[in-house]
Amino acid sequence: MARQMTLLDEQMFHKVKAKEFLGGAWTKKDANVRAPNLSKFIYHTNRVAAWVVTEILKETTSVRITELITKFIQIGQELLILRNYAGVMNILTALHSAPIGRLKSAWNGVSSRDRKDFDDLTESLSLLGHYKNYRETLKTLPPTTPCIPLIPVTCSDLNGLGEVLENTTDDGWINWDKHQKVANHIWSVKRFMRARYYLKPVEVIKDYIQYSETWEGEKTLAAIAKLRETYGNSTITNDAMKKSVKPSVEELGKVTKDTKMTEKDWQMFSAGAETKRYGVSEHIVPRGASSRHLYKIKKGSVRIEQYIHGHLINVSHVKEKDVELFGEMSLFFSNPHTEEVVVAEETPTEIIKFSTDFVIDKCKAEPALSEKLHKTVCRQLSDRLRQFGQKSKTEEKKDEGTTTTKKNKIVINPTAASTPEGVQALDKKMSKEKKSSSRLNSTSKKKKTAEEDFSRLFKTRGNEIVIKTYTCVLKKGAAKGYKGTLYLTHNNVCFAADVFGRKQKERIPLGHINEIELIDNKKRIVLTLCTKSSDIESPYVTIKDFENISDAYGVITQFWNQRKLSQTETVEDEEEKTEEGEEIGPSPTEDEWTKILEGTRSVHLNKDDAIMTQGFEQPERLYQITEGSCRIEKTLDPDQSPVVVGVIRSQDATLFGEISFLEGPGGRATASVVANETGTVVNIIEGYYLNILFEYYPGLSGRFYHYLGTVIAKRLKMRETALLKKDEDESEIDPDEDRSELENVSLEDKSKKNLVKRTQDMDKKSKKRRKSSNRIFVEGKPTDELSPTVYHKEGGDKKPKEDKKPKE
Repeated sequence: MARQMTLLDEQMFHKVKAKEFLGGAWTKKDANVRAPNLSKFIYHTNRVAAWVVTEILKETTSVRITELITKFIQIGQELLILRNYAGVMNILTALHSAPIGRLKSAWNGVSSRDRKDFDDLTESLSLLGHYKNYRETLKTLPPTTPCIPLIPVTCSDLNGLGEVLENTTDDGWINWDKHQKVANHIWSVKRFMRARYYLKPVEVIKDYIQYSETWEGEKTLAAIAKLRETYGNSTITNDAMKKSVKPSVEELGKVTKDTKMTEKDWQMFSAGAETKRYGVSEHIVPRGASSRHLYKIKKGSVRIEQYIHGHLINVSHVKEKDVELFGEMSLFFSNPHTEEVVVAEETPTEIIKFSTDFVIDKCKAEPALSEKLHKTVCRQLSDRLRQFGQKSKTEEKKDEGTTTTKKNKIVINPTAASTPEGVQALDKKMSKEKKSSSRLNSTSKKKKTAEEDFSRLFKTRGNEIVIKTYTCVLKKGAAKGYKGTLYLTHNNVCFAADVFGRKQKERIPLGHINEIELIDNKKRIVLTLCTKSSDIESPYVTIKDFENISDAYGVITQFWNQRKLSQTETVEDEEEKTEEGEEIGPSPTEDEWTKILEGTRSVHLNKDDAIMTQGFEQPERLYQITEGSCRIEKTLDPDQSPVVVGVIRSQDATLFGEISFLEGPGGRATASVVANETGTVVNIIEGYYLNILFEYYPGLSGRFYHYLGTVIAKRLKMRETALLKKDEDESEIDPDEDRSELENVSLEDKSKKNLVKRTQDMDKKSKKRRKSSNRIFVEGKPTDELSPTVYHKEGGDKKPKEDKKPKE
C-alpha cells in the first residue's frame, strides 16, 4: 500500500513546474490556469487524507477501527522509510483529525508499540520550530535520493517571503536578495525530481486509492464518529425508535443496499389486500374518487386519463412491469381526491388493491420492509417529476394529446408541459406568482399575510393578533439553531422555520418566561424559562441574528411586563382537526430529526459557484438554502447558453437535489443550481451519513423516505395544478372566429407579432369606416342631422326609433 501511494504521489509531483511557485499562483482564482499541476498535487494530498478518514469511519465496530488505525500507522512507517514525506503527512493529518480523535474506545485498543511508532512519526514532521526536524533531514539528502518533500511547507515559506520582502529596494533597484531566496526554496523541492522510485505498480491498488469514495465536512464526520463511538460496542435498545433493532455485525451496512421490492415483500401485505378483475374500459379508479388503496397490476395493462378543460386526455399507458404500483398519493395524504381516471385496457386485467392503513401499520412493525416500499414509491414519484422535462417516445411519434373543437377552435395539448419549454413556462409562472406575492407594498397586506401564516401554522383560528414579525435564528439550549420567522403576540413568543421541507415550530407563552436578557454586545436575546412549562425541553432559549434586535427586545420586554401585571390566562392551542388532504403516515420524530440534523453541514458560496451541474453525476445529497438565493438553469439546446427557469430563495425553504439523491451513486442532475449572490449559504445532508444513521436506527429509514416522498408528492401536485391552470389560461375562447385563427399562429419572430398588431389596427379602422358608411345623406346632409334613426348592427332589419322631439 505504501509503495503504491508513493508511485501516485511521484507521478503528480514530477509534473509540477518551477514557475507555478511564483507569485502565489496556487492561491489565485485562476490557479487551475496559472499553476495547474501544483493545484492538482495539493488537491491530491488533501484527498488522500480524506480517504484515510473515510476508510476508518466506514468500519462499524471499535475492534475493526482499532485494526485499521494500526494498519495506517504501519503504512506511515513504510512511507517514512521511502522518504515520502507528503504521504506521511497525509496519514498524520487524518489520524490527528477531530473525527478520528473522538474514537476513544478504538484508540484505547491500539498497542503501546504502535502508539510509540505513531508518536515517532508525529515527531519527525512536528510543527515545532517550523518543521525543524523535517528541514534538517531534508538538507542531508543528496539530489540522487528519491524523495517527495512537503510541498505545503515550501508554499508557506514562499508566501512569507512575499509578505516580508519587496520586489524592489528602497532605491528602486531589483531586490536580488529576495529573488535568490525564492529560487533557493524552489530548488530545495525541484532537486529531488531527478531521482525516480523503482517500484512495481499494482493498478488495482492504485485505482482503489485514487477512485475510492471520500467523505467531507468536519461536522458530518464528527457526527459519524460520535455514532461509531457510542454504538460501536453495544446494541441499541430504544423504545422511541418504534421497534427499531440494531442489526448484527454481519448485517451492518447491508440495510440500505437491497431496496427493491420482491414478490416475497409484497406477500407480506397480502392480509390487507384483495384481487379484482376488470374488463376493457372499466374504471379502476374513477375521477374525483377518494382512494385509500395502493394498486399493483397483477395481469394486463391500464391507461391513465385526465380531464383537461373538459376534455379526456390519455396521459400514459402502464403495464405490469412498467411500475411497481399506482395510487401512491394515498400513502402520504388523507382522503386524496384524484383528477385522473385509471381504466383497464385488456380483458381480463387483474389488480391487487392494498389497504393503505394496513400497509402503514405493517411498515411500522417491519423497518426493512418500510424502507424498501417508501424508497420504491419515492423513486416512482421522482420519475414522474422528471417526466415534466422530457417527451415520451409515443409523444415524439404522434400528437395523440391534441384535441380540436371546430366551433370554438380550442387547441389542447397537455404534452406541451412535458417538454423543457413547458417546464420553463411552468417554472417561470410559479416563480412569478411567488415573486408577486412576496412584493406586497401595502402594510395592511403584509400584516394580513403574517396573521394568516401565523393562524395556519399555530392553529389559532384568529384568536391571537400578530403584533410584530422578525427574521432571526432560535436556539433551544445547546441544540442546533434554525433560521425562521418570530411572531410576537400579546400572549406568546412563537417561532416557525422550515428545515429541509419540515416545519419546526415553537410556542413560548409569556407567562412561562422568568427573565429576558440582552447579552453579547446586544447581539442575542436570552429567554430564561420556568420549570412549569412541561412542553419545553431546555431551561433557556437564545434568539439571535435579528435585523433590528433592539426593537425586538423592546417589544418582547413590553408585552412580558404587561403580562406579569395583568396575569391574563394564555390562549391555549385549539385541538387540531384532520382536514382533507392532510399529511399522514410515519414521519421522523423530533428526536430522530435532531440526529439527522447533527450531521448537516453548511457551505458558503460566492456568486456563480455551482452547487449542481446539469447532466453531471452528483453525490447523494439533499440541499436547502438558508441565506441568499440560487438560480436554476436548464440547457434546452446544446448550442445555446443555459436558460434561467427559476430562482430559489432562502425564504422559500425549498429542498432540492432529491431526484439525483434517490437515483443513488451515478445519478445525474436534471438542472444546474448556481449561487445567485455572494454570501449564499446552503445546508447539506450527506447520503452516506444517512446510511450510517439507518444502520443503527433501521426504523428511521422508512420514516425518512416517507417524509421525502411527502415532499416530492407536494411538488408534483403543485406542478400538476400549475399545468391545469396554464391550460385553462391558454384555452380561452375568442368570440371573433376569424381573428382566433390568426392569433393562434405560432409567433416565431417579431415580424409576425407586428403583422398581428397591424391587422388588428386595420380591423379597428375598418369598423370605424363601416360605422360612418351607415350614415345616410339626404340633400347633401347626413341623416343624423335630420332625425336620430338608429340601425341595429346584427339584425339586418332597419328599425327606426323616432325621437320625441325631432329637429326641424
